[in-house]
Amino acid sequence: MSKKEQLLQLFEFARLEQLEFIKNLSMLESMIEGKPHKWSARDIVAHITSWQERNNRRFEGSATKEVFDPDEQNRAFFDQNREKSWQQVELEAEVVYKDLVRLVGDMSEDDLLNTHSYPAWQEGRPLWRNIIGDGCTHPVMHYGQFYAEKGDLKGATRVNELLAERLINLDSSNEWKGTTIYNLACIYALTGNKAKAISELGRAFDLRPELKEWSKNDTDLDVLRSEAGFRKLVGKVSQKG
Repeated sequence: MSKKEQLLQLFEFARLEQLEFIKNLSMLESMIEGKPHKWSARDIVAHITSWQERNNRRFEGSATKEVFDPDEQNRAFFDQNREKSWQQVELEAEVVYKDLVRLVGDMSEDDLLNTHSYPAWQEGRPLWRNIIGDGCTHPVMHYGQFYAEKGDLKGATRVNELLAERLINLDSSNEWKGTTIYNLACIYALTGNKAKAISELGRAFDLRPELKEWSKNDTDLDVLRSEAGFRKLVGKVSQKG
């Protein structure tokens, strides 16, 4: 399967998860008004759309590198979207999704694998990596976080497992696979599945040993600090790379 076909399938997966997310909101969840430090479900969808739309514009306009504070940008998006109705938020989400599909559909395989099409902000990465974040990873992780925060740990685990299963096939490199597995391990830790978290961390460290040092200060893994398996794993010297 080509990289383009993989990306388009991932975008569809993220879009279907978004529709499922909206469909399953309770009456109260759909009516809650968010605050800058506590987003509502509507704020989350609007936030995702704003970042996707911003990324889409990159491929149609200037390639000038944007220097900004992500937190400041998030606050600006929140203020920009806070008065919008659910109807407007859903319509904009659909429009931006279709625009993303169109933009990527017009790209060639070489375009997506090129590492210097937009040197100002691509930073040496293949173009598809700059696209997949806002197109799939970022949205789906937000849905998982929402589920976890409301106590639906099964839902949070499900959506993140599906995401990891799809992402890992995008790139055969140890760096990509190790990072993907590590992120899934963090989800298991945050949802209380310590055994799976430690098991997945072992796989991630075998692929990317340097993640061990990162894990020592990763707050997502705080629940594992007292686990003998985790302490042994972090001190283990991997022979793979």
